[in-house]
Amino acid sequence: MTKVQTNSRLLSLDVLRGITILLSNIFVPDAGGGSISLKGFLYGVCLQPWAGDYFGSLLFVLLFVGLSWLIGNILYKKQIYVKI
Repeated sequence: MTKVQTNSRLLSLDVLRGITILLSNIFVPDAGGGSISLKGFLYGVCLQPWAGDYFGSLLFVLLFVGLSWLIGNILYKKQIYVKI
């Protein structure tokens, strides 16, 4: 793999991370009649009650990095290069 292909893949992953962050800020309705963001739901409802404040925050970041790595690994194995 050439340096250009590697840089192209890394740049496309950075753009993908930015899009993921924007999409996670979209508000969805919750059970109480209000609205909550997707990342607020994942952290506040799923991770924080189960793992606490600090460890829940660490798990949230690790899940986000793991998702980014998984997508990058799939792109790498299928030799998909996104030119930006």
